Amino acid sequence: MSPRGVLPVLVLTAAQILVLAPASHAQLPERVERCLPYPTYAQEVDAMFSKPELNNAAAKKVVVIDSVDFDGPITLPEPARLKLVDDLKRHEFDADSKWLDEVAEVSLRGAWQDQGYFKVIAKATARDIGGDALHEHVALTAHVEEGLQYFQGRLNILSVDRDAPLVFTQEVLRNVYPLREGDLFDADKIRNSLDAYRQLYAAHGYIDFSAVPDFDVDDADRRISLSLELDQNKQFRIDQVEVDGLDPKTESTLRSMIKPGDVFNYELVKAFFEENKSLLPPDASLDDVKINKNVKEGIASLRFDFFTCPQSANSSGGVRQDLMNAPTGKADPPTQVTGNPINTSQEARTLQTDQPTALEYGKCCDVRRDAGMHRWTDPDSGKLDLPGQDLFPEPLRQHQWM
Repeated sequence: MSPRGVLPVLVLTAAQILVLAPASHAQLPERVERCLPYPTYAQEVDAMFSKPELNNAAAKKVVVIDSVDFDGPITLPEPARLKLVDDLKRHEFDADSKWLDEVAEVSLRGAWQDQGYFKVIAKATARDIGGDALHEHVALTAHVEEGLQYFQGRLNILSVDRDAPLVFTQEVLRNVYPLREGDLFDADKIRNSLDAYRQLYAAHGYIDFSAVPDFDVDDADRRISLSLELDQNKQFRIDQVEVDGLDPKTESTLRSMIKPGDVFNYELVKAFFEENKSLLPPDASLDDVKINKNVKEGIASLRFDFFTCPQSANSSGGVRQDLMNAPTGKADPPTQVTGNPINTSQEARTLQTDQPTALEYGKCCDVRRDAGMHRWTDPDSGKLDLPGQDLFPEPLRQHQWM
């Protein structure tokens, strides 16, 4: 059962779907971190201060609802009631949370608001009927005061900035909204329409767009008029596009779809992932797209990070496990690798193999590991100085890490 927020407090922002993470001066890309032979400093700090009980989801006690009863008359349509009960019984709630409030505010109120009962009041109580160390089984009793059922009134769409005209015509914007005057005031359809406005604006470069609904409730006529205030913000164009980890053909396809100077259309980014799924790393997702905005100039730079660890780094525990099991200090390198000896001198920092094994990756070079910081840098230049550093993207190797 997916959680649903209460409609009156809903604000949607186009940028919420984007990964707007400006590059940090001394932070490795997430995909590269997975290939490092040791945890990063940030990872170690997180591990030091994290609570073990929070990381052990299997040990968390959950609440299971075995039955749902209503303590008074309700007019919710039977299909909607059956779906509500089924969703509640399928969902497991965190026993340590305020799960009864979640049931009342999200599940119960949401079901009634979707049927036009905008001011519905809901409460829930539970009776313990047994369980075990990890499961608490309860019988749920719901008390619902439905109130009036409302219908759609007038619709007003306006710009937050009265001096900035709306980008789209009233006709276009009204056609996005699914309800007409007199229709049942369906909160779920209104939520979906706000998301549709976000997509419309994001497809035209307005990635900071947000929509704020304001409701005018008329109890006498049982009508709710809605004013949508659209904060359009600035239109963004693409500045730079950086791509790591793709083969030349797939990268060419990406660059043909997303070009510097074009209006930033996030739907094209999504389309690239969908249309080229078989050509991307198995775990590739929209999280691999980092967007750095320059709000003043109205431009956005995109970085697509598809970097994957060498094949050997993902087998038998990977590079990190190899080095954890290896003795500290300077290890003797293999004497022969794919027919070529490895040069471990200070001057020879790159591997001489076409496809290094995990052992070679971890031991081929003389690495200085900063005490306590887990950063590998050249003492003189401050450049990244990892064993097998030639496997990493060029911008990463040239970055100053000191």
